[in-house]
Amino acid sequence: MSTAERYEYAKRRRREQLERYFAAVGNGQTTTDHNGQRSNNNNYNSRGLKITFKPDIILLDSAARNDIDEVRQLLEAKVNPNVANCDGLTALHQAVIDNCLEMCQLLINFGADVNALDKESWSPLHAACMCGHVDIAKLLIDNDADVVALNIDGLMPCDMAEDEPMVFYIDEVMESKGLNEESVMAIRNRAADQMLDDIKDAVRSGRDLEVTDEHGATALHIACANGYYDVAEYLLKNGAKVDKKDKDGWEPIHAAACWGQDGVLELLVKYGANVDAETNNYERPFDLSEDPDTKRLLTLLKRKAEQQLFARRSSSTSRPRSNSRSQAIKRLSISEKSKVSYSEAVAEAKLRSEAV
Repeated sequence: MSTAERYEYAKRRRREQLERYFAAVGNGQTTTDHNGQRSNNNNYNSRGLKITFKPDIILLDSAARNDIDEVRQLLEAKVNPNVANCDGLTALHQAVIDNCLEMCQLLINFGADVNALDKESWSPLHAACMCGHVDIAKLLIDNDADVVALNIDGLMPCDMAEDEPMVFYIDEVMESKGLNEESVMAIRNRAADQMLDDIKDAVRSGRDLEVTDEHGATALHIACANGYYDVAEYLLKNGAKVDKKDKDGWEPIHAAACWGQDGVLELLVKYGANVDAETNNYERPFDLSEDPDTKRLLTLLKRKAEQQLFARRSSSTSRPRSNSRSQAIKRLSISEKSKVSYSEAVAEAKLRSEAV
């Protein structure tokens, strides 16, 4: 599975966030303050009366319009360069997304945080890598951007890179910093270890394990998408719902299939996940997987589930044969024997004596 395919779901969520922001901005006509109140940027209300906006609101708007001069004036007037909108996007995030190198440099010169995180823990470098803006990525990294920062989905900036020049550049940077596959995996595992600690604390405190984020995803969804086997297993052992759906109708098994988390898939099926579960768009786990190995595993798991179902049905309709050997006779516990009639107990004893 390619990088683009593997992380498309996470990126789709990001694109939706950006689309909401751009809709709010409306080509520079609206912006949002810290209280979530939208304002008109022409500084007049519907009756033509003058309205005064906070400088930080004006900064976000000016950055969105790539107005270098106005942004410089605001920064020179000591406006906080790290002010964020309701989604956590800073002026630097915006300049990165818009590929405005000069604006990025200006903001950084005035103290903009190159490692600022939005509500989904995307840094400006995540955005630069996703958008394929190599020059801006270089600027951010030259100013100490964290190349192994993990967003809410457990993804690093390098996971976002799709365009060949960006992939080549970010891989080169990772190598120059001595970050090989083993060390990167250790960093990723830190997130899993932290999540496991948080879940254990939640269990000890009696907190609800089915709490969802804005997309309806539970902790089990997140663990399965990221391949956090130990976290998923702990959640399931402590009663997490294996078939809980998010707002798109995705169950944890859909997330595991989409991200090619084969070990987690087997775990979910063991705990009763339905291999044929459908999303709101009637997609089954098999439909969401692009990895041939994962598709083969799903086919195998489905066949195994069907065989087990057939065996259970056959067992429930078959009768015990009188000539069964002793090893085929069901051994009843003391508690079970107390529940059968006297005649049934005698019959069992007779079968045992005949089998000897």
